[in-house]
Amino acid sequence: MSEAETNQGSATNGLGRLLNSPGKIAGVFFAVVGILVVGMRINPEKYDSPRFGSAHLPVEIVAALVVAFVLLTVPDRGQLGWRRGEVRLRSWLVLPLLAVGLAVLSAALTYASLPRSAAIDAVLVGRTVTTSLLVGFVEEVLFRGLLLVVLVRALGIGRGVLVSSLCFGVAHGINVLGGAPVGQTLIQVTFTCILGTLFLLAAMGTRSLLLPILLHAVWDSAAFLNIYLQTLGASANAVSVLASALGVLGVVQTFRVVRRWTGGDIYPVQGLPQR
Repeated sequence: MSEAETNQGSATNGLGRLLNSPGKIAGVFFAVVGILVVGMRINPEKYDSPRFGSAHLPVEIVAALVVAFVLLTVPDRGQLGWRRGEVRLRSWLVLPLLAVGLAVLSAALTYASLPRSAAIDAVLVGRTVTTSLLVGFVEEVLFRGLLLVVLVRALGIGRGVLVSSLCFGVAHGINVLGGAPVGQTLIQVTFTCILGTLFLLAAMGTRSLLLPILLHAVWDSAAFLNIYLQTLGASANAVSVLASALGVLGVVQTFRVVRRWTGGDIYPVQGLPQR
């Protein structure tokens, strides 16, 4: 057996011990969620305040450090999606790329409508965009990484994808602890379940978490900028609505991909680079 095969085999065994240990999996998941729940409770800003994301940055840094520690200690983090993506162009990548591109365009159009007298708080924007980057990292590793891999192995591709998408949406229910109205939170939970399918398509299409992390971070940043700039007097536009509507098509496309899926694990061992 070659050194690469030996390394790959030991890594697989190590990851197998993690995936076969419900206690460890639950511990990682609920530890990170617990950090975020505490962050919601101690944040001095309400969830719908433009300053919420900036104030949430320290908590998100802690959550990201915990997730990074887990990735570094898992023998084969590649099977959780922390790996180079496949560069083959797949048709189902069009929707997530188009949706995020439209979200960025919407933010740009909103910025273009900003009154000349408006003063942008660069520190606030910088801190909130940094928070969005960390949110993309943490949530994708948790939901399109650990949780998705575990559920697909336990339930099969169809039910695994469905349950992980529902969990992603329901987890955003903690926003009510940050002061978000219950009705608004329920709408966000529903929308997030739908939006998550776009990031799922990016993960399944590239066999990697790198693209979904990037798309997630850019989406959240664009959404924040749209809302923040409107508080400064900028005009809303319909492009963001179109971008959000693509999420519904993402659900349809995900259903089609799952029906034709023959690839086994989302991030298979055989797709990993030789060490």
